[in-house]
Amino acid sequence: MGESIFDQIGNFFGIGVTTNERKRSKYHQLYQNISMYVEQAEQDLSEINRMISSYSGVHVTKTKVPGIEFSASRERVDERLKTKRNTLKKKLAEAKTAKREAKLAYDHYKQLAAEEDRKKR
Repeated sequence: MGESIFDQIGNFFGIGVTTNERKRSKYHQLYQNISMYVEQAEQDLSEINRMISSYSGVHVTKTKVPGIEFSASRERVDERLKTKRNTLKKKLAEAKTAKREAKLAYDHYKQLAAEEDRKKR
């Protein structure tokens, strides 16, 4: 992504926002967005775990007709729930990694922008 002509002119004269400052700002925004999504996913995972625990606590006798039919269906539902929970855990771990990487990139560009600022003075 290139700079606009106005940014290039402003940077040439030492005014405006530099490329490093712009990247720093974008990575900071990315970090904040990912943080928000990670927080929501953690809440969702907690809710799912609570619901699964509650659902697992229900015992139905397998010796009567409704219980036998329910038992077979329940095993399929249990397996789907566990698969979805594991997928969410995996995605959450990936999001946390992306969050750390965005923070590292933000810190890097923050340092570069600070160095540029010191050189200007």
